[in-house]
Amino acid sequence: MDSFPHVPDHKAVFLAAGQGTDPTGALASLYDGTNGALPPGSWDEAGEALEEITETAAGYGYRAPGAIQEVLLGRRAAAAAPHGTSLLAQFAASVVLSRILARAGTMPSLIVSQSLGEFAALVAAGALTTAEGTRLVCALSDVYRNPDTRGAIVLIQAGEEETRALLARTGRNDLGLACVNTPRQTVVSGSTNAVAALMGLAGPRRKVLPVSLRGHEPALEKCRDLFLGLIGELHREPLRVPVYSSTKRRCYTAADKLGEALADLWVKPTYPIDAFARLAPPGRRRFIELGVGHALTSCVREVLPGAQTLAPLDPPGVSKQPPRA
Repeated sequence: MDSFPHVPDHKAVFLAAGQGTDPTGALASLYDGTNGALPPGSWDEAGEALEEITETAAGYGYRAPGAIQEVLLGRRAAAAAPHGTSLLAQFAASVVLSRILARAGTMPSLIVSQSLGEFAALVAAGALTTAEGTRLVCALSDVYRNPDTRGAIVLIQAGEEETRALLARTGRNDLGLACVNTPRQTVVSGSTNAVAALMGLAGPRRKVLPVSLRGHEPALEKCRDLFLGLIGELHREPLRVPVYSSTKRRCYTAADKLGEALADLWVKPTYPIDAFARLAPPGRRRFIELGVGHALTSCVREVLPGAQTLAPLDPPGVSKQPPRA
């Protein structure tokens, strides 16, 4: 087993989740001042980050005026927004939150990242600038224009072995294990027809998530290659904070080629469960969801009973407990 960074008992761990949570309205409580989990005046920091992301995205063809902010403020549904807006909104929410927490003095000792969350995690850790991270998300969205990437993502209340057995019963090669979140929760991804076949089988409880895109499937190798061709060379800085890649199943190192690592998100499953298990016992650490919703904090509570968690952008039930360094 590879080395794992020392995470002090009293320090924060950020959790940067992937797709699966609708970003509509994620920053509404921040804008109107009713988010009790974050310091007053945080919208100023948020506005600056959103402006930078919006301007950068426009330079790569994502020019819908105000679409990202409108979605995050709940003035437009993500599902009805132009192509790419949802991905950019989810990325933006994570970047915004990382800046707000940093200004408040809450710095993580580790960021556990998953899928789309790896883009924001690398920005939060200082390896990528916000502009470079935005460029990469735009490239991701460009690849998602390919009809072959359309499909569905399904949350399954079962462990990895049971889920793989269920997938085998479908007889489909356009369906794959995408995430292993806990001993009793996995995510699978596939084409619309493959997911329909999956949902028709008897077995563990499952739910189709509000994402009409695919990822983490060996069948998407062409998408991996296309993504690499679009992004070209990346400029990276040293990591200020360790970032655990749930795809690599280890922390990033200075020797890693970030472009290839992010391209692997198309074809390899993610295992955030590994990082959670290595953080047992949870002690006094605060696990903070670095983005929309509470997907990974919920997983942490299952893997690490008694863990202290906070999901500042979890509408409508925003936690009132302030973050701690």
